[in-house]
Amino acid sequence: MIADSFPKGSAAEQAAMNAEHKSAKAFCDNPPPPTGDKYTDLLNTINYHKQCADMKEQWDKNWPHPNSRGKTC
Repeated sequence: MIADSFPKGSAAEQAAMNAEHKSAKAFCDNPPPPTGDKYTDLLNTINYHKQCADMKEQWDKNWPHPNSRGKTC
């Protein structure tokens, strides 16, 4: 877990957590543009949503929430 490599509550921990969150948010806020081919668009959309979900899950694993009790979202 990335969070274990920083002192709890440190500025470095907060900066790393924010950077990873910002990167995931930037990706997830920008779906792929349409190509004009409905099958390619569908595949791109599916892959986009999978990648976005993976990034969110990884963030939850790297930066556990105090109230989560080990659960991931």
